Amino acid sequence: MGSRIIGLDIGTTSLRVVVLDAGFRSLTVVEMCETEILVSGAAAALEDDAVALAPAEARVAAVAEALERLRAQGMLEAEGFGVAATSEGIYLTPLALPFNGAKEIGAVLVPQLDGRIPEEVESLQLSFTVGNRLPSGEHQVFVAAAKPEAVAARLSDLAAWGIDPRVLELSPFPVAAAAAWLLGPTSEPVAVLDIGAQRASLVVIADQKVEFVHTVAGGGALVTAAVMRAFPDLDEETARMGKHRDGSLLMPAEGEAWTEDEELVFSACEEGVKPLVRDLRRSLHAHATQWGRPVTRLYLTGGGSQLRGLPDYLGSALGLETELLPATRPQVVAMPDLAEQLPLFTTALGLALRAAGMQSATGLDLRVGASAFKGTTEHLRGRLVEMAAWGGAIVAALMMLLVARASLLQAEVDVLDAELTKLTTEVMGKPVTGSESILKAIKESGDEASFIPKQSAFDIFAAVTAAVQATSDEGYDAKAKQVDVDLQRKQFLIKGIADTAESVDALETKLSEIPCIKEIKRGSVEASRTSAGFDFDMKGTASCAAIASPAKKAAKSGGKP
Repeated sequence: MGSRIIGLDIGTTSLRVVVLDAGFRSLTVVEMCETEILVSGAAAALEDDAVALAPAEARVAAVAEALERLRAQGMLEAEGFGVAATSEGIYLTPLALPFNGAKEIGAVLVPQLDGRIPEEVESLQLSFTVGNRLPSGEHQVFVAAAKPEAVAARLSDLAAWGIDPRVLELSPFPVAAAAAWLLGPTSEPVAVLDIGAQRASLVVIADQKVEFVHTVAGGGALVTAAVMRAFPDLDEETARMGKHRDGSLLMPAEGEAWTEDEELVFSACEEGVKPLVRDLRRSLHAHATQWGRPVTRLYLTGGGSQLRGLPDYLGSALGLETELLPATRPQVVAMPDLAEQLPLFTTALGLALRAAGMQSATGLDLRVGASAFKGTTEHLRGRLVEMAAWGGAIVAALMMLLVARASLLQAEVDVLDAELTKLTTEVMGKPVTGSESILKAIKESGDEASFIPKQSAFDIFAAVTAAVQATSDEGYDAKAKQVDVDLQRKQFLIKGIADTAESVDALETKLSEIPCIKEIKRGSVEASRTSAGFDFDMKGTASCAAIASPAKKAAKSGGKP
Protein backbone atom coordinates (compact mmCIF):
# COMPACT_ATOMS: atom_id res chain seq x y z
CA MET A 1 0.00 0.00 0.00
CA GLY A 2 1.22 3.48 -0.87
CA SER A 3 0.71 6.83 0.81
CA ARG A 4 -2.77 8.07 1.69
CA ILE A 5 -3.21 11.46 -0.01
CA ILE A 6 -6.27 13.70 0.36
CA GLY A 7 -7.60 16.41 -1.92
CA LEU A 8 -9.78 18.79 0.11
CA ASP A 9 -12.21 21.03 -1.80
CA ILE A 10 -13.67 23.64 0.57
CA GLY A 11 -16.62 24.98 -1.42
CA THR A 12 -19.32 27.52 -0.69
CA THR A 13 -21.96 25.10 0.58
CA SER A 14 -20.14 21.80 0.93
CA LEU A 15 -16.79 20.22 1.65
CA ARG A 16 -15.64 17.44 -0.69
CA VAL A 17 -12.84 14.92 -0.16
CA VAL A 18 -11.03 12.56 -2.55
CA VAL A 19 -8.62 9.99 -1.10
CA LEU A 20 -5.83 8.53 -3.25
CA ASP A 21 -3.59 5.56 -2.63
CA ALA A 22 -0.33 6.86 -4.11
CA GLY A 23 2.19 4.11 -4.79
CA PHE A 24 5.61 4.35 -6.40
CA ARG A 25 4.18 4.15 -9.91
CA SER A 26 0.41 4.11 -9.40
CA LEU A 27 -2.45 6.32 -8.26
CA THR A 28 -5.81 4.86 -7.27
CA VAL A 29 -8.97 6.59 -6.07
CA VAL A 30 -10.04 4.74 -2.93
CA GLU A 31 -12.70 6.99 -1.43
CA MET A 32 -14.80 10.10 -2.02
CA CYS A 33 -17.19 11.82 0.35
CA GLU A 34 -19.06 15.10 0.86
CA THR A 35 -20.44 16.97 3.84
CA GLU A 36 -22.39 20.22 4.03
CA ILE A 37 -21.01 23.48 5.36
CA LEU A 38 -23.81 24.66 7.64
CA VAL A 39 -23.42 28.35 8.42
CA SER A 40 -25.43 29.08 11.57
CA GLY A 41 -27.62 32.16 11.36
CA ALA A 42 -26.69 32.82 7.75
CA ALA A 43 -28.58 35.94 6.71
CA ALA A 44 -28.57 35.14 3.00
CA ALA A 45 -30.10 38.38 1.80
CA LEU A 46 -30.74 38.42 -1.93
CA GLU A 47 -29.62 41.43 -3.93
CA ASP A 48 -30.38 41.30 -7.66
CA ASP A 49 -28.42 38.34 -9.11
CA ALA A 50 -26.02 37.85 -6.18
CA VAL A 51 -26.44 36.13 -2.84
CA ALA A 52 -24.83 37.92 0.12
CA LEU A 53 -22.56 35.53 2.01
CA ALA A 54 -22.63 35.10 5.78
CA PRO A 55 -19.97 36.86 7.90
CA ALA A 56 -16.47 35.45 7.58
CA GLU A 57 -16.38 34.38 11.21
CA ALA A 58 -19.52 32.29 10.86
CA ARG A 59 -18.17 30.63 7.74
CA VAL A 60 -14.84 29.75 9.39
CA ALA A 61 -16.74 28.14 12.25
CA ALA A 62 -18.97 26.24 9.81
CA VAL A 63 -15.96 24.87 7.89
CA ALA A 64 -14.35 23.81 11.18
CA GLU A 65 -17.53 21.93 12.13
CA ALA A 66 -17.63 20.17 8.75
CA LEU A 67 -13.99 19.13 9.09
CA GLU A 68 -14.60 17.79 12.59
CA ARG A 69 -17.39 15.61 11.24
CA LEU A 70 -15.02 14.19 8.66
CA ARG A 71 -12.25 13.73 11.23
CA ALA A 72 -14.61 11.83 13.49
CA GLN A 73 -15.23 9.43 10.59
CA GLY A 74 -11.49 8.93 10.09
CA MET A 75 -11.61 10.64 6.71
CA LEU A 76 -8.83 13.14 7.43
CA GLU A 77 -6.11 10.62 8.29
CA ALA A 78 -3.53 11.18 5.56
CA GLU A 79 0.16 11.66 4.80
CA GLY A 80 -0.44 14.66 2.60
CA PHE A 81 -3.13 17.21 1.70
CA GLY A 82 -3.85 19.33 -1.34
CA VAL A 83 -6.03 22.41 -0.76
CA ALA A 84 -7.06 25.33 -2.97
CA ALA A 85 -6.27 28.91 -2.04
CA THR A 86 -8.90 31.61 -1.95
CA SER A 87 -8.73 34.11 -4.84
CA GLU A 88 -8.39 37.10 -2.49
CA GLY A 89 -5.07 38.90 -2.87
CA ILE A 90 -3.92 36.76 -5.84
CA TYR A 91 -3.41 37.93 -9.43
CA LEU A 92 -3.26 35.45 -12.31
CA THR A 93 -1.49 36.73 -15.43
CA PRO A 94 -0.64 34.90 -18.67
CA LEU A 95 2.69 35.75 -20.34
CA ALA A 96 4.23 34.82 -23.69
CA LEU A 97 7.99 34.14 -23.39
CA PRO A 98 10.58 32.87 -25.90
CA PHE A 99 11.83 30.17 -23.50
CA ASN A 100 10.35 27.63 -21.08
CA GLY A 101 13.24 26.96 -18.70
CA ALA A 102 12.46 27.59 -15.05
CA LYS A 103 15.68 29.56 -14.48
CA GLU A 104 15.10 31.89 -17.43
CA ILE A 105 11.43 32.42 -16.56
CA GLY A 106 12.23 33.19 -12.92
CA ALA A 107 14.77 35.78 -14.00
CA VAL A 108 12.28 37.85 -16.04
CA LEU A 109 9.05 37.57 -14.04
CA VAL A 110 9.44 40.81 -12.08
CA PRO A 111 10.06 43.10 -15.10
CA GLN A 112 7.41 41.24 -17.14
CA LEU A 113 4.75 41.74 -14.46
CA ASP A 114 5.65 45.34 -13.70
CA GLY A 115 2.68 47.49 -14.72
CA ARG A 116 0.42 44.50 -15.38
CA ILE A 117 -0.90 44.22 -11.82
CA PRO A 118 -1.86 46.96 -9.34
CA GLU A 119 0.81 46.03 -6.78
CA GLU A 120 4.54 46.33 -6.23
CA VAL A 121 5.71 43.09 -7.85
CA GLU A 122 8.78 42.81 -5.60
CA SER A 123 6.52 42.48 -2.55
CA LEU A 124 4.55 39.50 -3.93
CA GLN A 125 5.13 35.76 -3.94
CA LEU A 126 5.46 34.55 -7.53
CA SER A 127 4.79 31.06 -8.86
CA PHE A 128 4.24 29.92 -12.43
CA THR A 129 3.40 26.99 -14.68
CA VAL A 130 4.26 26.56 -18.36
CA GLY A 131 1.47 25.88 -20.83
CA ASN A 132 1.58 25.00 -24.51
CA ARG A 133 3.58 26.77 -27.20
CA LEU A 134 1.64 29.56 -28.90
CA PRO A 135 1.25 29.77 -32.69
CA SER A 136 3.85 32.57 -32.58
CA GLY A 137 6.42 30.08 -31.28
CA GLU A 138 6.53 31.60 -27.80
CA HIS A 139 5.72 29.64 -24.68
CA GLN A 140 2.63 30.52 -22.67
CA VAL A 141 3.38 30.95 -18.98
CA PHE A 142 0.69 31.41 -16.31
CA VAL A 143 1.95 33.43 -13.35
CA ALA A 144 0.30 33.77 -9.94
CA ALA A 145 1.35 36.83 -7.94
CA ALA A 146 0.09 36.50 -4.37
CA LYS A 147 0.19 38.85 -1.43
CA PRO A 148 2.21 37.06 1.27
CA GLU A 149 -0.35 37.99 3.91
CA ALA A 150 -3.15 36.37 1.86
CA VAL A 151 -1.23 33.10 1.61
CA ALA A 152 -0.26 33.27 5.27
CA ALA A 153 -3.90 33.85 6.27
CA ARG A 154 -5.08 30.82 4.31
CA LEU A 155 -2.35 28.62 5.79
CA SER A 156 -3.19 29.95 9.26
CA ASP A 157 -6.85 28.98 8.86
CA LEU A 158 -5.84 25.52 7.65
CA ALA A 159 -3.39 25.12 10.54
CA ALA A 160 -6.19 25.96 12.98
CA TRP A 161 -8.12 23.09 11.40
CA GLY A 162 -5.14 20.75 11.81
CA ILE A 163 -4.12 20.76 8.13
CA ASP A 164 -0.69 21.57 6.70
CA PRO A 165 -1.13 21.11 2.93
CA ARG A 166 1.71 19.93 0.73
CA VAL A 167 0.40 22.17 -2.04
CA LEU A 168 -1.77 25.28 -1.95
CA GLU A 169 -3.24 25.37 -5.44
CA LEU A 170 -4.86 28.21 -7.35
CA SER A 171 -8.24 27.36 -8.90
CA PRO A 172 -9.16 26.34 -11.54
CA PHE A 173 -5.83 24.58 -12.17
CA PRO A 174 -6.84 21.57 -10.02
CA VAL A 175 -9.75 21.06 -12.45
CA ALA A 176 -7.26 21.06 -15.35
CA ALA A 177 -5.07 18.51 -13.53
CA ALA A 178 -8.02 16.19 -12.90
CA ALA A 179 -9.34 16.52 -16.46
CA ALA A 180 -5.91 15.80 -17.96
CA TRP A 181 -5.64 12.66 -15.80
CA LEU A 182 -9.15 11.45 -16.62
CA LEU A 183 -9.10 12.20 -20.35
CA GLY A 184 -5.49 11.32 -21.10
CA PRO A 185 -3.51 13.02 -23.90
CA THR A 186 -5.72 15.09 -26.22
CA SER A 187 -3.99 16.52 -29.29
CA GLU A 188 -7.01 18.74 -30.01
CA PRO A 189 -8.04 21.38 -27.45
CA VAL A 190 -10.97 20.55 -25.17
CA ALA A 191 -12.70 22.88 -22.71
CA VAL A 192 -13.65 22.04 -19.14
CA LEU A 193 -16.23 24.22 -17.38
CA ASP A 194 -16.34 23.99 -13.58
CA ILE A 195 -19.66 25.45 -12.37
CA GLY A 196 -19.68 26.35 -8.70
CA ALA A 197 -22.14 28.17 -6.51
CA GLN A 198 -20.83 31.71 -7.02
CA ARG A 199 -18.88 31.51 -10.29
CA ALA A 200 -17.82 29.24 -13.13
CA SER A 201 -14.27 28.66 -14.34
CA LEU A 202 -13.26 27.69 -17.87
CA VAL A 203 -9.99 25.94 -18.71
CA VAL A 204 -8.88 24.73 -22.13
CA ILE A 205 -6.33 21.91 -22.25
CA ALA A 206 -4.42 20.15 -25.04
CA ASP A 207 -1.64 17.58 -24.68
CA GLN A 208 -2.34 17.67 -20.90
CA LYS A 209 -1.28 21.33 -20.68
CA VAL A 210 -3.35 24.44 -20.09
CA GLU A 211 -3.93 26.80 -23.02
CA PHE A 212 -6.58 29.15 -21.68
CA VAL A 213 -8.07 30.10 -18.29
CA HIS A 214 -10.99 32.42 -17.63
CA THR A 215 -13.57 32.98 -14.89
CA VAL A 216 -16.95 33.40 -16.54
CA ALA A 217 -20.17 34.90 -15.24
CA GLY A 218 -22.54 32.37 -13.79
CA GLY A 219 -22.93 29.79 -11.09
CA GLY A 220 -25.60 27.93 -9.20
CA ALA A 221 -26.48 31.01 -7.14
CA LEU A 222 -27.80 32.82 -10.23
CA VAL A 223 -30.19 29.96 -10.96
CA THR A 224 -31.31 29.93 -7.32
CA ALA A 225 -31.91 33.68 -7.47
CA ALA A 226 -33.96 33.28 -10.67
CA VAL A 227 -36.07 30.55 -9.02
CA MET A 228 -36.75 32.86 -6.08
CA ARG A 229 -37.94 35.60 -8.46
CA ALA A 230 -40.21 33.13 -10.20
CA PHE A 231 -41.58 31.89 -6.84
CA PRO A 232 -41.56 34.91 -4.47
CA ASP A 233 -42.84 32.86 -1.53
CA LEU A 234 -39.68 30.72 -1.37
CA ASP A 235 -36.74 31.57 0.87
CA GLU A 236 -33.18 31.08 -0.38
CA GLU A 237 -32.61 27.63 1.16
CA THR A 238 -35.93 26.24 -0.08
CA ALA A 239 -35.30 27.64 -3.57
CA ARG A 240 -31.83 26.03 -3.63
CA MET A 241 -33.20 22.66 -2.59
CA GLY A 242 -36.02 22.95 -5.12
CA LYS A 243 -33.51 23.75 -7.85
CA HIS A 244 -31.57 20.56 -7.08
CA ARG A 245 -34.74 18.49 -6.95
CA ASP A 246 -36.89 19.93 -9.78
CA GLY A 247 -34.64 22.28 -11.75
CA SER A 248 -34.47 21.36 -15.42
CA LEU A 249 -33.58 22.69 -18.87
CA LEU A 250 -35.20 19.73 -20.61
CA MET A 251 -37.90 20.50 -23.14
CA PRO A 252 -41.11 18.46 -22.84
CA ALA A 253 -41.30 15.33 -24.97
CA GLU A 254 -43.26 15.53 -28.20
CA GLY A 255 -46.96 15.40 -27.49
CA GLU A 256 -46.54 16.35 -23.83
CA ALA A 257 -47.38 19.69 -22.24
CA TRP A 258 -45.82 21.62 -19.38
CA THR A 259 -47.60 22.38 -16.18
CA GLU A 260 -47.53 26.00 -15.13
CA ASP A 261 -44.92 25.31 -12.44
CA GLU A 262 -42.73 23.28 -14.85
CA GLU A 263 -42.77 26.14 -17.33
CA LEU A 264 -41.87 28.63 -14.59
CA VAL A 265 -38.99 26.41 -13.42
CA PHE A 266 -37.66 26.04 -16.97
CA SER A 267 -37.85 29.80 -17.57
CA ALA A 268 -36.13 30.51 -14.25
CA CYS A 269 -33.31 28.01 -14.97
CA GLU A 270 -32.86 29.44 -18.48
CA GLU A 271 -32.72 32.97 -17.07
CA GLY A 272 -30.07 31.91 -14.54
CA VAL A 273 -27.96 30.18 -17.20
CA LYS A 274 -28.09 32.95 -19.85
CA PRO A 275 -25.17 34.98 -18.37
CA LEU A 276 -23.10 31.79 -18.39
CA VAL A 277 -23.89 31.10 -22.06
CA ARG A 278 -23.11 34.67 -23.05
CA ASP A 279 -19.73 34.85 -21.29
CA LEU A 280 -18.81 31.30 -22.27
CA ARG A 281 -19.36 32.07 -25.96
CA ARG A 282 -17.07 35.11 -25.67
CA SER A 283 -14.36 33.13 -23.87
CA LEU A 284 -14.35 30.30 -26.42
CA HIS A 285 -14.10 32.86 -29.22
CA ALA A 286 -11.17 34.54 -27.45
CA HIS A 287 -9.37 31.18 -27.19
CA ALA A 288 -9.96 30.39 -30.88
CA THR A 289 -8.64 33.82 -31.87
CA GLN A 290 -5.51 33.46 -29.75
CA TRP A 291 -4.66 29.90 -30.78
CA GLY A 292 -6.06 29.79 -34.31
CA ARG A 293 -8.16 26.70 -33.59
CA PRO A 294 -11.46 26.13 -31.78
CA VAL A 295 -12.09 23.66 -28.97
CA THR A 296 -13.53 20.34 -30.12
CA ARG A 297 -15.59 19.43 -27.06
CA LEU A 298 -16.90 20.93 -23.81
CA TYR A 299 -16.93 18.96 -20.56
CA LEU A 300 -18.97 20.06 -17.54
CA THR A 301 -18.08 19.55 -13.91
CA GLY A 302 -18.84 21.06 -10.50
CA GLY A 303 -22.07 21.21 -8.51
CA GLY A 304 -23.79 23.46 -11.06
CA SER A 305 -23.27 20.84 -13.78
CA GLN A 306 -25.91 18.64 -12.14
CA LEU A 307 -28.80 20.78 -13.43
CA ARG A 308 -30.84 18.41 -15.58
CA GLY A 309 -30.59 19.07 -19.31
CA LEU A 310 -27.69 21.51 -18.97
CA PRO A 311 -25.25 19.61 -21.29
CA ASP A 312 -27.78 19.49 -24.14
CA TYR A 313 -28.83 23.11 -23.55
CA LEU A 314 -25.26 24.43 -23.62
CA GLY A 315 -24.35 22.22 -26.57
CA SER A 316 -27.26 23.58 -28.58
CA ALA A 317 -26.56 27.21 -27.58
CA LEU A 318 -22.82 26.98 -28.36
CA GLY A 319 -22.92 24.56 -31.31
CA LEU A 320 -20.45 22.34 -29.46
CA GLU A 321 -20.49 18.71 -28.31
CA THR A 322 -21.08 18.95 -24.56
CA GLU A 323 -21.17 16.29 -21.84
CA LEU A 324 -20.32 15.70 -18.19
CA LEU A 325 -16.65 14.97 -17.49
CA PRO A 326 -16.43 11.18 -17.84
CA ALA A 327 -15.02 8.73 -15.31
CA THR A 328 -13.37 6.27 -17.69
CA ARG A 329 -10.08 5.49 -15.95
CA PRO A 330 -9.90 2.03 -14.32
CA GLN A 331 -8.94 3.63 -11.01
CA VAL A 332 -12.38 5.32 -10.91
CA VAL A 333 -14.52 2.77 -12.75
CA ALA A 334 -13.67 0.31 -9.96
CA MET A 335 -15.93 2.45 -7.74
CA PRO A 336 -19.25 2.29 -9.66
CA ASP A 337 -21.27 3.73 -6.80
CA LEU A 338 -19.13 6.88 -6.77
CA ALA A 339 -17.96 7.24 -10.38
CA GLU A 340 -21.25 8.83 -11.48
CA GLN A 341 -20.75 11.51 -8.82
CA LEU A 342 -17.22 12.34 -10.07
CA PRO A 343 -18.19 15.76 -11.59
CA LEU A 344 -18.86 16.94 -8.02
CA PHE A 345 -15.36 15.90 -6.94
CA THR A 346 -13.22 17.11 -9.86
CA THR A 347 -11.50 19.90 -7.92
CA ALA A 348 -10.81 17.61 -4.96
CA LEU A 349 -9.39 14.98 -7.32
CA GLY A 350 -7.08 17.52 -8.95
CA LEU A 351 -5.87 18.70 -5.55
CA ALA A 352 -5.14 15.11 -4.52
CA LEU A 353 -3.22 14.44 -7.74
CA ARG A 354 -1.09 17.52 -7.20
CA ALA A 355 -0.42 16.63 -3.55
CA ALA A 356 0.60 13.13 -4.68
CA GLY A 357 3.29 14.72 -6.84
CA MET A 358 1.91 13.66 -10.21
CA GLN A 359 4.42 15.20 -12.62
CA SER A 360 2.07 15.59 -15.58
CA ALA A 361 -0.60 17.37 -13.50
CA THR A 362 -0.50 21.07 -14.36
CA GLY A 363 -0.71 23.30 -11.30
CA LEU A 364 0.15 26.58 -9.64
CA ASP A 365 1.40 25.88 -6.13
CA LEU A 366 1.42 29.03 -4.00
CA ARG A 367 3.62 27.47 -1.33
CA VAL A 368 6.87 29.12 -2.41
CA GLY A 369 9.56 31.04 -0.59
CA ALA A 370 8.83 31.49 3.10
CA SER A 371 5.51 29.62 2.66
CA ALA A 372 7.11 26.51 1.11
CA PHE A 373 5.99 23.17 2.53
CA LYS A 374 8.58 21.78 4.92
CA GLY A 375 6.85 18.57 5.98
CA THR A 376 6.94 17.07 9.45
CA THR A 377 9.54 15.09 11.35
CA GLU A 378 7.02 12.33 11.96
CA HIS A 379 6.35 11.96 8.25
CA LEU A 380 10.04 11.83 7.38
CA ARG A 381 10.73 9.34 10.15
CA GLY A 382 7.93 7.14 8.93
CA ARG A 383 9.35 7.16 5.39
CA LEU A 384 12.99 6.70 6.43
CA VAL A 385 13.12 2.93 5.97
CA GLU A 386 11.50 3.14 2.54
CA MET A 387 13.83 5.96 1.50
CA ALA A 388 16.88 3.99 2.68
CA ALA A 389 15.77 0.92 0.71
CA TRP A 390 15.30 2.91 -2.48
CA GLY A 391 18.62 4.67 -1.89
CA GLY A 392 20.43 1.34 -1.56
CA ALA A 393 18.81 0.08 -4.74
CA ILE A 394 19.86 3.20 -6.61
CA VAL A 395 23.48 2.92 -5.38
CA ALA A 396 23.63 -0.76 -6.39
CA ALA A 397 22.23 0.04 -9.82
CA LEU A 398 24.76 2.86 -10.25
CA MET A 399 27.69 0.58 -9.35
CA MET A 400 26.48 -2.02 -11.85
CA LEU A 401 26.20 0.67 -14.50
CA LEU A 402 29.74 1.92 -13.83
CA VAL A 403 31.18 -1.62 -14.01
CA ALA A 404 29.35 -2.29 -17.28
CA ARG A 405 30.50 1.05 -18.66
CA ALA A 406 34.15 0.37 -17.72
CA SER A 407 33.98 -3.08 -19.35
CA LEU A 408 32.54 -1.58 -22.52
CA LEU A 409 35.22 1.10 -22.71
CA GLN A 410 37.99 -1.46 -22.17
CA ALA A 411 36.56 -3.62 -24.95
CA GLU A 412 36.57 -0.61 -27.27
CA VAL A 413 40.21 0.14 -26.33
CA ASP A 414 41.20 -3.46 -27.08
CA VAL A 415 39.55 -3.30 -30.50
CA LEU A 416 41.31 -0.02 -31.34
CA ASP A 417 44.69 -1.39 -30.21
CA ALA A 418 44.20 -4.44 -32.42
CA GLU A 419 43.34 -2.27 -35.44
CA LEU A 420 46.36 -0.04 -34.79
CA THR A 421 48.67 -3.06 -34.56
CA LYS A 422 47.28 -4.42 -37.81
CA LEU A 423 47.65 -1.08 -39.62
CA THR A 424 51.22 -0.34 -38.49
CA THR A 425 52.29 -3.87 -39.37
CA GLU A 426 50.98 -3.40 -42.88
CA VAL A 427 52.54 0.06 -43.33
CA MET A 428 55.83 -0.27 -41.42
CA GLY A 429 56.42 -3.99 -41.47
CA LYS A 430 56.19 -4.29 -37.73
CA PRO A 431 53.63 -3.47 -35.03
CA VAL A 432 54.10 -0.02 -33.50
CA THR A 433 51.77 1.42 -30.85
CA GLY A 434 51.56 4.90 -29.40
CA SER A 435 51.53 8.13 -31.40
CA GLU A 436 55.06 9.15 -30.37
CA SER A 437 56.50 5.78 -31.39
CA ILE A 438 54.74 5.94 -34.76
CA LEU A 439 56.04 9.47 -35.49
CA LYS A 440 59.55 8.47 -34.45
CA ALA A 441 59.45 5.48 -36.75
CA ILE A 442 58.29 7.61 -39.67
CA LYS A 443 60.98 10.29 -39.09
CA GLU A 444 63.66 7.63 -38.88
CA SER A 445 62.47 6.32 -42.24
CA GLY A 446 63.15 9.75 -43.79
CA ASP A 447 59.63 10.10 -45.22
CA GLU A 448 57.67 13.33 -45.15
CA ALA A 449 55.39 13.45 -42.08
CA SER A 450 53.14 16.34 -43.03
CA PHE A 451 50.15 14.07 -43.44
CA ILE A 452 50.50 12.64 -39.93
CA PRO A 453 48.61 14.55 -37.23
CA LYS A 454 50.41 15.60 -34.10
CA GLN A 455 47.42 14.43 -32.07
CA SER A 456 44.95 11.60 -32.55
CA ALA A 457 41.19 12.00 -32.79
CA PHE A 458 41.02 10.64 -29.27
CA ASP A 459 43.37 13.39 -28.05
CA ILE A 460 41.20 16.06 -29.67
CA PHE A 461 38.09 14.44 -28.22
CA ALA A 462 39.71 14.53 -24.78
CA ALA A 463 40.61 18.20 -25.26
CA VAL A 464 37.01 19.06 -26.21
CA THR A 465 35.75 17.18 -23.14
CA ALA A 466 38.21 19.09 -20.97
CA ALA A 467 36.94 22.38 -22.47
CA VAL A 468 33.38 21.44 -21.57
CA GLN A 469 34.47 20.66 -18.01
CA ALA A 470 36.45 23.90 -17.75
CA THR A 471 33.38 25.83 -18.87
CA SER A 472 31.33 24.12 -16.16
CA ASP A 473 34.01 24.88 -13.54
CA GLU A 474 33.61 28.59 -14.32
CA GLY A 475 29.91 28.46 -13.44
CA TYR A 476 28.41 27.91 -16.87
CA ASP A 477 26.12 24.99 -17.64
CA ALA A 478 26.86 23.64 -21.13
CA LYS A 479 26.65 19.90 -21.69
CA ALA A 480 27.97 18.09 -24.78
CA LYS A 481 25.56 15.37 -25.91
CA GLN A 482 27.55 14.52 -29.10
CA VAL A 483 31.21 15.06 -30.04
CA ASP A 484 32.48 13.85 -33.44
CA VAL A 485 36.12 14.21 -34.62
CA ASP A 486 37.03 13.18 -38.20
CA LEU A 487 40.72 13.78 -38.86
CA GLN A 488 40.46 12.30 -42.34
CA ARG A 489 38.09 15.08 -43.33
CA LYS A 490 39.69 17.49 -40.83
CA GLN A 491 36.32 18.27 -39.22
CA PHE A 492 34.82 18.28 -35.75
CA LEU A 493 31.21 18.62 -34.58
CA ILE A 494 29.78 19.18 -31.11
CA LYS A 495 26.08 19.23 -30.14
CA GLY A 496 24.67 19.84 -26.70
CA ILE A 497 22.36 21.75 -24.40
CA ALA A 498 23.08 24.85 -22.30
CA ASP A 499 21.10 26.75 -19.70
CA THR A 500 21.77 30.14 -21.34
CA ALA A 501 23.25 31.61 -24.51
CA GLU A 502 26.10 32.98 -22.35
CA SER A 503 27.10 29.40 -21.52
CA VAL A 504 27.35 28.64 -25.25
CA ASP A 505 29.63 31.70 -25.69
CA ALA A 506 31.85 30.53 -22.82
CA LEU A 507 32.17 27.05 -24.33
CA GLU A 508 33.08 28.50 -27.75
CA THR A 509 35.82 30.55 -26.10
CA LYS A 510 37.25 27.44 -24.42
CA LEU A 511 37.17 25.48 -27.67
CA SER A 512 39.03 28.23 -29.50
CA GLU A 513 41.93 27.79 -27.06
CA ILE A 514 42.55 24.23 -28.28
CA PRO A 515 45.45 24.40 -30.83
CA CYS A 516 43.95 21.74 -33.11
CA ILE A 517 40.49 23.36 -33.27
CA LYS A 518 40.16 26.12 -35.85
CA GLU A 519 37.51 28.09 -37.73
CA ILE A 520 34.72 27.40 -35.24
CA LYS A 521 31.28 28.05 -36.69
CA ARG A 522 28.25 28.12 -34.43
CA GLY A 523 24.94 26.72 -35.65
CA SER A 524 21.51 27.56 -34.27
CA VAL A 525 20.93 28.25 -30.58
CA GLU A 526 17.26 27.77 -29.77
CA ALA A 527 14.99 26.80 -26.90
CA SER A 528 15.00 23.04 -26.37
CA ARG A 529 11.78 21.19 -27.16
CA THR A 530 12.65 18.21 -24.97
CA SER A 531 13.96 19.86 -21.79
CA ALA A 532 14.75 23.19 -20.18
CA GLY A 533 17.58 25.16 -21.78
CA PHE A 534 18.92 25.83 -25.27
CA ASP A 535 20.03 23.33 -27.93
CA PHE A 536 23.23 24.33 -29.74
CA ASP A 537 25.76 22.96 -32.21
CA MET A 538 29.26 24.00 -33.34
CA LYS A 539 31.54 22.72 -36.07
CA GLY A 540 34.93 23.61 -37.46
CA THR A 541 38.34 22.40 -38.61
CA ALA A 542 40.21 19.74 -36.65
CA SER A 543 43.79 19.57 -37.92
CA CYS A 544 47.08 18.98 -36.10
CA ALA A 545 49.22 17.86 -39.01
CA ALA A 546 52.95 18.63 -38.82
CA ILE A 547 54.14 21.27 -41.29
CA ALA A 548 57.23 20.42 -43.28
CA SER A 549 60.11 22.90 -42.86
CA PRO A 550 61.10 25.23 -45.75
CA ALA A 551 64.45 23.40 -46.03
CA LYS A 552 62.73 20.06 -46.52
CA LYS A 553 60.35 21.56 -49.07
CA ALA A 554 63.27 23.02 -51.01
CA ALA A 555 65.21 19.76 -50.91
CA LYS A 556 62.20 17.84 -52.14
CA SER A 557 61.59 20.24 -55.03
CA GLY A 558 65.22 20.36 -56.11
CA GLY A 559 65.76 23.90 -54.87
CA LYS A 560 62.90 25.28 -56.90
CA PRO A 561 60.65 27.74 -55.11
